[in-house]
This record gives sequence, C-alpha cells and structure tokens, in this order.
Amino acid sequence: MVGEIASDSSLNDEAASALVGGEEEYASLSFESLAAGAPGSGPAHDEVVADVCAGMSSWEGAVERDAKALSAIGRAFDQEDQALAQAILGG
Repeated sequence: MVGEIASDSSLNDEAASALVGGEEEYASLSFESLAAGAPGSGPAHDEVVADVCAGMSSWEGAVERDAKALSAIGRAFDQEDQALAQAILGG
C-alpha cells in the first residue's frame, strides 16, 4: 500500500497461541493415570512418576513464558515499525 508502512504483530500472537495450544494438548495427558496402570510399583516407580510430573510442570511454565515473550516482542517490533514508518513518511 502506497503511503503506509505496517507490520503485523498478530502473527506473533498467532505463533504464541499455537505454542501454548500444542503444550496444553500434550500436557492434557494425565501422567498420573498412565503411571497408575503401568507395571511396577514401589518407591522407585513413584519417584519416576513424580519426576515426570514435575518436569512437565516446569516445561509448561517455560512454554507459557516463551509465548508471552513472543507476543511482547511482536508488540515491541510493531511499535518501533510504526515510529520508523512515521519518520520515513514524514508523519
């Protein structure tokens, strides 16, 4: 479009949503229920289940932080793009 320079920060939001959506789908598996039906028992079995669940929780938090950062980066680039476009176009 002549006379306008624009970026699309919604693409970053879409990527962030896809990242979180994939994580939520994967995390929706109940490792506790899967482990309950798995062969083996005792402290070693329970420790492995607890470690897997703790790891999934940490991974979930990391994905959510990354998604928020991705959206924030998109907004920051969009704001900078707008300021530069106004300067270039004499606005």
